[in-house]
Amino acid sequence: MYAFQINEMLRQSGQIAHWQALNLGIAGNLFWVPVTMGFWALAARFPPDGVRKFHLALRLIAALAITVFLRAVFVYLFNPILHWYEVLPDFSTVLKASVQNNLLMVAMLIGSVHGLVYFEREKRAQLRLSELQAKLTKAQLDALSARLNPHFLFNAMNSIAELVHQDANAADRMILSLSELLRKSLAAQPSQTVALSEELELLKHYLAIEHIRLAERLQLRWLIDADCLPAQVPVMILQPLVENAIVHAISKRRAPGLVCISAARLGANLRICISDSGASDADNSASTQPDRQRAAINSGLGLSNTRARLSELYGAEYRLEITTANAASLANQTPQTPLLIGLHVEIEIPWQSPQTPAQIAP
Repeated sequence: MYAFQINEMLRQSGQIAHWQALNLGIAGNLFWVPVTMGFWALAARFPPDGVRKFHLALRLIAALAITVFLRAVFVYLFNPILHWYEVLPDFSTVLKASVQNNLLMVAMLIGSVHGLVYFEREKRAQLRLSELQAKLTKAQLDALSARLNPHFLFNAMNSIAELVHQDANAADRMILSLSELLRKSLAAQPSQTVALSEELELLKHYLAIEHIRLAERLQLRWLIDADCLPAQVPVMILQPLVENAIVHAISKRRAPGLVCISAARLGANLRICISDSGASDADNSASTQPDRQRAAINSGLGLSNTRARLSELYGAEYRLEITTANAASLANQTPQTPLLIGLHVEIEIPWQSPQTPAQIAP
């Protein structure tokens, strides 16, 4: 571009354009390469943050003066090779021309390198902030999991304690199931999400423990679409919800009670539902019974932890709703199983396959 400008000036002044313009355009501008890199290094090494305006002004004046002077020296020394002047004038004339021609150039370079340095600093700061937010979110998720695991463990140990003096063999089976559940849940701890198939295996170990305690009072119905099994879900997301259904509904019944676990793909989301038969043995139980069950669940640790974990993982891209089960599940009723007249907990989360693993929400 500089060579083109020189040729245009020569042409407009009636002179003949020649290769010397390219010589000046390339070799003449090599001076600005080390100058630019030097400004860049100085701006990064001595940022103006916190420096008084007077000192900043002195820095700018010194940079302008030194660079303009060095440019004059460069032109004066290399004129025999590059031929800026047909007849080299004295140095003061070259210096005056350097001030006129290069002062704005130097100021633009200084502003440009500072803009680049600030851009890079801001980018690094944003990256560090993003990393810190991700670490904070993971720490919060780990803290929630750490609160949930002892909560479940204490409940399981209470169940074992009840059986030790009543049925030692059943207590032994429960201890083995608990050991297997803890082993698998700890193996999944490094990741915040697992495949739904793995989550269901964890849930089955928990249900094996509760089935020993409740026997025929606990009936299960699984409505899991096969194509949902690889979908990624939060670790131990189902156990506290199923535990709520068992503790606040099934365990309070004398007659058999049903817990229904279903999963299906709904467009770009995965929908998981857990319904129960409620706490009353009579199918025509009082309408206030689900409300009492809902209040007990809402005041517990399991549901609050579940909401917090979903919020940390998915931000606003999740849904957790609790409704009366009979309003949502009558289509699944059969004469051989108890009616689902308790609560219906429904979760929708973004569909994430193993190829697109879950990302922590910003």
